[in-house]
Amino acid sequence: SEHSIRGLIHGAGAIDDGLLERKDSAAVRRVIGAKAQSLGELYRALAGEPLAFVTLLSSLSAHTGRAGQTDYCAANEVLNATAEAWDRSAAYPVRAILWGVWSESGLAQGVLVRRMEELGLSGIGDRAGARAFLDELERAEPTPWVLLATRSNLEFARREPGSS
Repeated sequence: SEHSIRGLIHGAGAIDDGLLERKDSAAVRRVIGAKAQSLGELYRALAGEPLAFVTLLSSLSAHTGRAGQTDYCAANEVLNATAEAWDRSAAYPVRAILWGVWSESGLAQGVLVRRMEELGLSGIGDRAGARAFLDELERAEPTPWVLLATRSNLEFARREPGSS
């Protein structure tokens, strides 16, 4: 119908940094649920919709890890694994973008931005990030590959799902 949903951009997320041994289970469920549970609900709700694409906004932290973010890393890895599985069964591209730290806005805080810079991963500015995201949505032949946005100039490094 003319009111059908044509695409999904999933950008949900929550952070509650702290050592896992000091977190209560409600905090862990909140962080993981913000990404994983919401995606599961959307997946079920959109079954049968004539989608053209699904893009999941994930985080490079799923691979780099960070003290105090075990639950956040796990939530992003759920997104990445879901993108791989969903893409195999869908007639449209499903992919996850593993963003580095957005330095002007987003969930990251100053300490994390500085830590990522120490690792050679400078922050992503809002304008550059928005432009790169729009370019990715407009890509003529999107791939199901995971995208790593790790530099402020957003040179995307591509890798096939499941590779390291």
